[in-house]
Amino acid sequence: MDFLLILYSLILLGLIGFPFYYLKLRSKQVDTIDSGKNFLTKRKMLMENLRDLKAEKDSGKYSNSEFSELTKELVSELEQIDLKISAIVPKKDNNQCSSCGFLNPIKDANFCAMCGTKLA
Repeated sequence: MDFLLILYSLILLGLIGFPFYYLKLRSKQVDTIDSGKNFLTKRKMLMENLRDLKAEKDSGKYSNSEFSELTKELVSELEQIDLKISAIVPKKDNNQCSSCGFLNPIKDANFCAMCGTKLA
């Protein structure tokens, strides 16, 4: 009797605990996808800040030395973010067709074997 009670308790615990474990694993996958979006958002924000600083420099608010001093940190952050984005985003194969997505088995092909579109 005690053996069945322990067995049923373990099965019930597994049935109750599995959805929570699944959600925890799923949230880790979503975090890696969202991190790429966060990098793109941060990159866009830094580019806008850099554009604003350039506009203020052009209007005469900042001198060239002040502008280069202010933008040095922004440019270094942009370079770091670009490296992270390039690590996350998969590289496109040159033999892959841009219109149909077919991966041509022939290296250095000029046209797609599936749809005939000129390859880049």
